[in-house]
Amino acid sequence: MKKFLLILSFCFAILVNHCQHSFYAGGTFDIGVPMGNQFEASGAQLSTHFLSGHYAGNVGFLWRIKDQFSIELGVGQSYDTWRMKDNEFESRHDGFIVKLLNNHYSWNYFANLAYYYPLQENDLYIYGQLGYSFNNLSANTMDKVEEFEQVKNNVNESINMSTTYFARNRSFIPEIGVQKKMGNHLISAGLKLNFGDAVIKSGQYEVSNLVDTTIITTDNFSSKGNFLAISLKYSYLIHEIAKKDPKEKSEKEKKPKKDDRTKDYEYARGNFYSIVEKGQEALNGALELAQETESARAYEVAGQLIKSVSDAADKLIDLQKKMKDLEAENVTNNTTNVTNNAVFLGTTAELSKLLKQQKKDNE
Repeated sequence: MKKFLLILSFCFAILVNHCQHSFYAGGTFDIGVPMGNQFEASGAQLSTHFLSGHYAGNVGFLWRIKDQFSIELGVGQSYDTWRMKDNEFESRHDGFIVKLLNNHYSWNYFANLAYYYPLQENDLYIYGQLGYSFNNLSANTMDKVEEFEQVKNNVNESINMSTTYFARNRSFIPEIGVQKKMGNHLISAGLKLNFGDAVIKSGQYEVSNLVDTTIITTDNFSSKGNFLAISLKYSYLIHEIAKKDPKEKSEKEKKPKKDDRTKDYEYARGNFYSIVEKGQEALNGALELAQETESARAYEVAGQLIKSVSDAADKLIDLQKKMKDLEAENVTNNTTNVTNNAVFLGTTAELSKLLKQQKKDNE
């Protein structure tokens, strides 16, 4: 279970960071007719009247991903009226219309998954949707009984009908339709079918003779709450998260990294240190050679080495000043050890005389 949640969290993080997300709030209104109601006729001719209907309204929140997929959760209420007629009874009693009516309210808690396919560039889509609804009626079972008597041509007949409503059932609701996006608004129109998984109401119908109490016709009926409906929906955009463009760098990424500057500074400083140290070694060798040979050329080379070492020390100081300028926001107090080399100003003869005097003093 932990691995599954970890994988799910990882996929969700990728989805959030690399896709466009839109969040909508809205409502839906349905109007339709019942379908698939069952009759078990044994003499009676019960049928569904064309004035039967299904009416529903709901509100929900919709999460739209990449402008192609959506997940919706919501709650609503529906009103269903199932009107029946007995053709046989009405044929025996010309001009008499039997009003057999069942109706109920229910609360619906639903979840929808949808896919949108763009038709053209002006934000027009066709969509397919699959919904799952939990339908909850009154917790108590309800019974309804209607009775009346009709007397004509010395024929007395009585009609009795009772209906039982069950507390709840569940539905699968496929839907197809078109959708128009207009700025922050979504307007949809679709056709949906409701398929219930269990009987939500059932009942008995009976016509009896009042004279001899014989039963003329009987029938049973049941419904799972199936219906065909037209659905009209409106949603309003409440929040949107744009897709991140990998080509666009944040301001933080565009700024030079402090670590890179420090690395370059330390590399250059190390080079200058190496130049100064090697220059001092070369200078010591040149001075020893000049003392032994007393060659003017050797003293000239020694003087050039002294100047080179001195220039390297000056550049090392300049490097540190430039680093401080680049680090204006975060000044790092780096201690730099600088070896200052004395520069002799004079002729080669004077330099030779000075070196001989130092040698005598050391002896």
